[in-house]
Amino acid sequence: MDPHEFIASSEVGTVIYGLSIEPETRIDFLVRESSKNINSIVDNQSARLETRAGLTVGGENNDILLSLLLFTLTPGGTIYETFWDYYYHASHGQENNIFCHMSDQKLLHFNLIGDSGEVEAFLQLPHHLQDFFLDAIQNAEAKRAWTRDEFNAAKMLFSKGTSKEEVWNSLAGSS
Repeated sequence: MDPHEFIASSEVGTVIYGLSIEPETRIDFLVRESSKNINSIVDNQSARLETRAGLTVGGENNDILLSLLLFTLTPGGTIYETFWDYYYHASHGQENNIFCHMSDQKLLHFNLIGDSGEVEAFLQLPHHLQDFFLDAIQNAEAKRAWTRDEFNAAKMLFSKGTSKEEVWNSLAGSS
């Protein structure tokens, strides 16, 4: 399924990310939000990225690194949660490794998908987590390579035990 079709049919609060090669190679986020909230962000010029990121281990032997990035686009707004699987992305080669791009990228690009299923706003906001992604690369490479299924199982186990709000409150923030 096309990423835009997927996010358009998803519930509010869903986010996916991926490598975009046009106009330049960068990481783009597709964010499903209500049209009302998108209009409020745009009309009030209230977009302000707040991020929380952390590394935790999972799996049966605690040998799978879960890189977790949570963000809001407005203070007190919807908390969006993304998990990043190093070995999945590393398998696509250095030039397509999302971790490498996130360690270099200066701005984060958000396509806000509204109730119409279309991009209703595009935001570019400062990115301050380059060091987090460099640390994630080093930590992941110190562990054994895991499979996508192992990563997804560890992610599901982690997500069962905590809410996004609990994780948000437990991580140090940056904005």
